[in-house]
Amino acid sequence: MALLAVTMIGWGLSACAPDDPAQQSSQDGTEIDVSAKPAEDPADENGNAVPSEPIAYTDPSEGKSTCDVFDALEIFSEEAAAQPEEASLLQVGERLRILERTALALSGFAADEAAQAQWDTMAEDSGAAANFFESTGQQIVNDDFIALIAKAYYSSSLAYEAQMDAVLTECGVDLAPFLVGPRE
Repeated sequence: MALLAVTMIGWGLSACAPDDPAQQSSQDGTEIDVSAKPAEDPADENGNAVPSEPIAYTDPSEGKSTCDVFDALEIFSEEAAAQPEEASLLQVGERLRILERTALALSGFAADEAAQAQWDTMAEDSGAAANFFESTGQQIVNDDFIALIAKAYYSSSLAYEAQMDAVLTECGVDLAPFLVGPRE
């Protein structure tokens, strides 16, 4: 399943870190010096780990309504689900769940309770499983999250590429910097 595959990729990458924490290789083989970064998250006065400050993203959705985005996503969901030769409804639903939630998160709608409720209904209708953010504990968009989404997006069927690109563009989402290599 798409979500499981993406999650496993993320876990696999973290498990393959080099022995020397001061040297890591990027995807193109370039050595990256991370020695300046702390080995562990800092702890508070009670000894509890304090997560590093997440990367802040500006909201590109100003002036757009939640309904505008959901209308576009709903149309895409219906069109994708109507093509059984590409994938089963469940597989389509899982792929849509990841991509749609990303579009909503990056366009500032993740904090909108009404939008989340509408999203959950759509996810159920498309055969998707539990809410992606709730199941992963990922409440804030950051580079690691976007990288995982990019992997899922790149494994999507070419039949949906133009439609999904249009939705992501409307939401102000640009995954290009995170995409590497040809689509499968």
